[in-house]
Amino acid sequence: MIRVSVADVLAVCSSTYSTIDVRVAVARQGDQWVNALAAVRLSHATPAAVRKGHKELQRRHGVIQTERFALLTSALPFTAWSAICSDLAQGVLHVGDMDIRLSPVELATLTGYVRQPHSGVFLNDSESWPAADFAAGDNTAALLSTDQVMRAVPGYQSPYQAIAAICEAETWPQMRHGYSVLLRLPVFATLADVRLQPVGQILHASVRLHRNLKRVALHILPTSGTGHVPSGRTTITKLTRQTTKGAIQTQSGTTLIPPLREDDIIEMSVWHPAFGELDRRAVCVRELLPPAARNLLLEALKHFCSVAELEEMLTKPYDQKDRKADQSSAFERHAAWLLSLAGFSPIVLGDLEYMKAGRGQRATIDIIASSGNTLLLVACTIGAPKSEDFSSLWHVRALLQDKLADQTNVRIEPVLITGSTATERYHAVEGGIGIPIIGTGELREITASLLDLNSSGFLQRIAAPVQYQVPPFLPSDNEP
Repeated sequence: MIRVSVADVLAVCSSTYSTIDVRVAVARQGDQWVNALAAVRLSHATPAAVRKGHKELQRRHGVIQTERFALLTSALPFTAWSAICSDLAQGVLHVGDMDIRLSPVELATLTGYVRQPHSGVFLNDSESWPAADFAAGDNTAALLSTDQVMRAVPGYQSPYQAIAAICEAETWPQMRHGYSVLLRLPVFATLADVRLQPVGQILHASVRLHRNLKRVALHILPTSGTGHVPSGRTTITKLTRQTTKGAIQTQSGTTLIPPLREDDIIEMSVWHPAFGELDRRAVCVRELLPPAARNLLLEALKHFCSVAELEEMLTKPYDQKDRKADQSSAFERHAAWLLSLAGFSPIVLGDLEYMKAGRGQRATIDIIASSGNTLLLVACTIGAPKSEDFSSLWHVRALLQDKLADQTNVRIEPVLITGSTATERYHAVEGGIGIPIIGTGELREITASLLDLNSSGFLQRIAAPVQYQVPPFLPSDNEP
């Protein structure tokens, strides 16, 4: 973060401000109204739009104005900035027809830091921008702890809670402050969207910024390896306007990046020479790829069957209009689709579900699926699973383990998929080892995450819960 003064920010950003948003908590002291906490923001919105926001806050939280305490709001054109600075330097703040007394504050000389979006320490805003926050004035906490003020905020635990609601300030639940004036000067430039075009290794990046803010640049830093070592750096200074909403525009640019792996990281930052870094984002390459590059099979399937339809077929198998036997077959088929979309190669055994193992010894399984050296054995049931479902599945596992173990280093995972709500996530069979159960709730979660789900992620989802075991007590040398 770079330390700046109010004057430094205004020298660059004054043309981006339209309105002075004032919200103040005042308490009656003798025959005067005294400032307890004033929150001043500069906004790109019009005064009318800011007043509309104030009315919405008062509609939601109520108007608080009694003979002893009040929460006041005002929206002034930015042309009144010099007058407000002069008034505050003389220890007065005018809100409507009320003159509010406070300790004199020289706004222009205040210093603070430009912070990135969502990292302010004094004020909360629904629309988050990089901003310089400043605090000044005396500790006025004593004004907010009197009985008269406490009675003025019915329904609230404390005046601080009411101030947090109307002034959108960080006054609750900590209820302490060492200042009486808060000032926020936003810098209207932040990252909007980033995507990677695999063909040609082209990165598309866009920023949201005020049309009057100049000299904004985007720095792109591809990194690789566990240490995120940079593999190059490029800067996008030529930004083209894409959309405009009021004074805020979306501008975008492109740059070439070196070949990267899907688990590499691209760091992006919005930069201004007067303030340094305004916004930063680090994103995994996979997250920037278009959907077809992340899960080609899923994107192809969407042209025949939507994800919502697949979820319904998996979670509501009884609602399908086929006969029960056909419903079971359809459920197995759709479970196999799910496994395919998660990176496995499945085979629905159908009528060949019986495994012959020795004289008269047989076992059944619905789906076998593999990925690398992992073999899934999947039993499917549209109803609630029965004990024999688990015993049969475990039996198949034992038989195949015996047949395949001496040929390859195979990992055999039995799984039961049910079209009903599962009452347990994991059914123990032998010595704490058992069978994962995927019910309708888990099927919805898995279906929703298919875009970025691979076989490793699927196996992590169905892994057995880790049970913590208390280590044995070992006395130290100082123990009797």
